[in-house]
Amino acid sequence: MREYEVWEWKQDVVFVEGEKRAAVYDFRSGDVYWLDEEGKSIAERCILHGERASGGNERKFIEEIRALGLYHGESTHRYLPSVTQAPLTFAWIEVTQKCNLRCVHCYEGTRHEAEGELTREDWRRVLRELKNEGCFRVQFIGGEPCCNKDLENLVRYACELSFGQIEIFTNATFFSDELTNLCRENKIHVRVSLYGDRAQIHETITGVRGSFQKTVDTVRRLRESGIKVSIAVVLMKENINERENIIAFLNDLKIDDYKFDVIRKVAGGIQNRHLVSRKEEVKYACRTEPVFRAEKEWFARAMGENTCWAGKLAVSSDGSVYPCVFERNLSLGNVRKQNLHEIVCGETALRYRKLHFGLIEKCCGCEFRFACSDCRPLASAESGNLFAKNPRCLYDPSTGIWNKGTSEKNKIGGIR
Repeated sequence: MREYEVWEWKQDVVFVEGEKRAAVYDFRSGDVYWLDEEGKSIAERCILHGERASGGNERKFIEEIRALGLYHGESTHRYLPSVTQAPLTFAWIEVTQKCNLRCVHCYEGTRHEAEGELTREDWRRVLRELKNEGCFRVQFIGGEPCCNKDLENLVRYACELSFGQIEIFTNATFFSDELTNLCRENKIHVRVSLYGDRAQIHETITGVRGSFQKTVDTVRRLRESGIKVSIAVVLMKENINERENIIAFLNDLKIDDYKFDVIRKVAGGIQNRHLVSRKEEVKYACRTEPVFRAEKEWFARAMGENTCWAGKLAVSSDGSVYPCVFERNLSLGNVRKQNLHEIVCGETALRYRKLHFGLIEKCCGCEFRFACSDCRPLASAESGNLFAKNPRCLYDPSTGIWNKGTSEKNKIGGIR
């Protein structure tokens, strides 16, 4: 793969060459300017190589660059920021595979049995080791985490270890009063799965009658207790047309923190029967225009690490450690055989965390690669290739064309 160049025009202004076009990142304002082919060519000749602007278009382009404060004749040089490894900041704690619901799209698969799961003491050791590694945020998940009889004990222990943020991701169908009190007293966040604004829709997906009302009643109880509640909605064939109704329902519940995700393919998963159409996926999940932010720290990370899972890991109920909760084909180790420090600093973990955009097909030639986020599990599930481009990005760097049109943001002459 060709190595495309990155230049600093002036302090905190960086020019990134792409396969067809280019981009200018202004870390001071956060803006990312998009250069067309002509703008890229002028920038390379007149700014990088010092040629004198001759034609009217070239002079106009340089004038606009100066007017934006991006360049005033400074000496340019290759941009080589200090790239440091992102610390471990977030961990999914999958305390059980058991679940009381039978969601049709479940990313865990159809089996919900507790076989060979970690003990309470195992989990307490994992939490201590996460804290020692500097992990700031933990999220207790399942299956359904409330199916683990030790959940309250483990959450309380996480509080004693003083993690910066503790969250429970639950279907909220049997969230105990004791757990509610623990969350209120320790400012623990609760994230709840909801699939519809009424039982007919929600229970078509969960497969259990009465689950809708139990979830809604718990959400109301948590809110009345002053607990921070957010809602996670997976859109699939069964509820894709209910999005606006769900938003209205959440507004009635006084919930303003919610997120929609379109159902994902999972390698070897059961999701295919519930996938939405490509048109619906494009509408609700795909990146269709160049709306990016220039952040200096993110840029430096993206030069050497994967922006999907660097700084994260998932510990499953059997002790297996993965780079992401959605990627179960890449094991980093097992906490029954190694301590977390050995796993996090191990050769396998380092290799996967360094899978940056420069190594990804098509992305390596994209001018937006240092402002973009990534999803390796989506890419590998769709194509079977860990190095494939994220299918939810509709930009083709080789043509400079977005499949769903282009944004007019920041358009001036040869710059968008």
